[in-house]
Amino acid sequence: MIHKLEKILKDVAKDILDNRNFISTYKDKDIVTNNDIEAERRIIQEIKKLRPNDCFISEEENQNQLTDQATWIIDPIDGTLNYTRDIPQYGIQLALYENSEPQVSMMYFPVQDLLVHAIKGQGCFINHEKVIIKTMALDQSIVTFGDFSKSQPSSRPKQIELMSSFLDHVMKIRIYGASSSDFSYLVLNRSQCHIIFTKRLWELAPGLLLATEAGLSVKPLEFQSCKGYMIGHESILKSLEDIIMKKD
Repeated sequence: MIHKLEKILKDVAKDILDNRNFISTYKDKDIVTNNDIEAERRIIQEIKKLRPNDCFISEEENQNQLTDQATWIIDPIDGTLNYTRDIPQYGIQLALYENSEPQVSMMYFPVQDLLVHAIKGQGCFINHEKVIIKTMALDQSIVTFGDFSKSQPSSRPKQIELMSSFLDHVMKIRIYGASSSDFSYLVLNRSQCHIIFTKRLWELAPGLLLATEAGLSVKPLEFQSCKGYMIGHESILKSLEDIIMKKD
């Protein structure tokens, strides 16, 4: 199935995302293009040929609730604003859940022709080569944050507070504007921790399986006003947790 999914995503990238004559719609400081919708429909159409009885949750047209049924969670263009501005941090991402548990995830980055995927219990792979995570000292680490959350706006002050708390302890802090980039950079050893506040499953599901299958840790962040996730190497997360506790 992995090779069939790879073909679907690469065909969608070539046939739809490569078409730069898209129409953008702006609403509430968010953006969607006709390519987002067309890509989503094509991915679902092709997956239904492989698994006709599965359900779908997707960003544009299928914002359903996750159940125990086999369900695909799809973000057809993750990082749409980046995509429309020719900023190369964007990709297609999806995950398959069965019994509310992740089984497969995949991301494809057209600009880099880069495929990242994970299979539960089998590992995480970059262009079909198994990932090897490298450790790094905190003061040499890049910590990424998700965009300031629209689905959980109460997290925004806390995100600024965390950035400020970490600033003098880490190498750099970055916001790339696409969760697919954020999670893939973890398994590519380009960054060492990612922090995200979101209630949108399509922003989380593909990346969480990549991270855990690569051997990284996922720790919930729980504050009075919001909840999030901190993902990275265990030693980095422990150091950052210590900073948070001292701050509190």
